[in-house]
Amino acid sequence: MAGFFNREIVPLELVSERCYHLDVGFCPLSGGEILFFPPALGPAALRTLHERVPAELRIEASEDDLRHFSVNAVCVGKHIVMAATTDRLRGLLTERGYGLSELNLAPFILSGGGAFCMTLRLDWQSGAARVV
Repeated sequence: MAGFFNREIVPLELVSERCYHLDVGFCPLSGGEILFFPPALGPAALRTLHERVPAELRIEASEDDLRHFSVNAVCVGKHIVMAATTDRLRGLLTERGYGLSELNLAPFILSGGGAFCMTLRLDWQSGAARVV
């Protein structure tokens, strides 16, 4: 994967059954911040995260944010598409200059996915080279 995307790959161990894949508990944002649910990650993953991401760029999601599937979001520029979120998280994100589109994703959440799970990236922006 590192060669294909021309990016360093940093493994982060998930330890929560509620965060059954990384997208449920971790979302990189375009301003360099990360939105994440700390209990989803193991001790080594949290250490790695704290070593690599300055405190001012870490946005910790709460149990309530996780329950709303707010972390399973899509960030494009300074705009975030997510399930209807909590007042707390909405405030934190808008204070940082993000615009939000909150959607009623209840039917998708019942099947275990949120906004990010409904995407398919086709722009190749993170690829090392376009495959013809």
